[in-house]
Amino acid sequence: MKFSSLVSDNNCLYRYRIPVEQNILALEEDRLYFSTPSNFNDPYDNLIFINSDKIVGEVYGNLIVGMDAYLEKLKLKDPAIANWMNKNWKDEKQRNLMIENHIDTVYACIDAIRKGIRNNPKVICFSSCYDSMLMWSHYAQNHQGFALVYDKKALQEADRYNRTDELVRNHIQLHQVKYVVRQKDMTESALAYIRGNMLENMGDVQIDNAEIIQKDIRDVLTEKSMEWSYENEWRIIPRITKIEKESELHYIKCQPKAVILGSHCAPETIERLSVVCHKKNIPVYRIFLSETSPEFRLKVNDDGNIESTRTKHQVLYMG
Repeated sequence: MKFSSLVSDNNCLYRYRIPVEQNILALEEDRLYFSTPSNFNDPYDNLIFINSDKIVGEVYGNLIVGMDAYLEKLKLKDPAIANWMNKNWKDEKQRNLMIENHIDTVYACIDAIRKGIRNNPKVICFSSCYDSMLMWSHYAQNHQGFALVYDKKALQEADRYNRTDELVRNHIQLHQVKYVVRQKDMTESALAYIRGNMLENMGDVQIDNAEIIQKDIRDVLTEKSMEWSYENEWRIIPRITKIEKESELHYIKCQPKAVILGSHCAPETIERLSVVCHKKNIPVYRIFLSETSPEFRLKVNDDGNIESTRTKHQVLYMG
């Protein structure tokens, strides 16, 4: 089947891979493994903006204004603790120490939210472009690797597994990445979460929604700096993500529609992939720098022959 016909419906995504054994074994087993954003090559991926000064100011203001009323309520629950806190609060040195410790706790809460959003979600990355010079260089070991071709619908319907190879119920979503000029501002969402889940509520603030809004997390997982727009990226993410613990998703199972060999793929890699794909009845193609145009443009051998036209002519001449 011609490559152009295989991808003509524009419903394909591409996953660039370096030529290492673990990636070839994953192909053999039809596995696509999830990663966490903290392991991505972009250190700002999934980095959110939280105005720490604003949050600290809000909490500090509530502490100063609401402490007397809080201590009166605390007397009804635990008079001993209330009296101890009241004594320290009236002592200027101890009060300043209490405030300083409380502010340190708030900063620690903010850091915990940032780390939770970078360490606990799971992501699988794709590109809508198979002929990007930069993508082959950055993600396929300088064109020595390969790319896997997947159908979007098949990816969305794929079975999902945890680390012990058990099916999991967590639903997944496929999203196109948006390229933006600024980080997601989650100051208000983080403030509500800290008040509702990480600090004792003094009773002076009504918490309506103490959870991080899923749309905010989804936006963070699917937004990147405009400078990465050349990747034309798509991502599989969990439908529901909790920042408190790592998602149990480990991999999905989905057989690719085809494999594309890089232009500098080593003979041993070509042989290894050809054997695997032949057993699984997966068509194999190869991509080269176009020889019909002076432009720097990559082109797949449409007929499925993994040797370039020039190489075939050289072989015939030498023979």
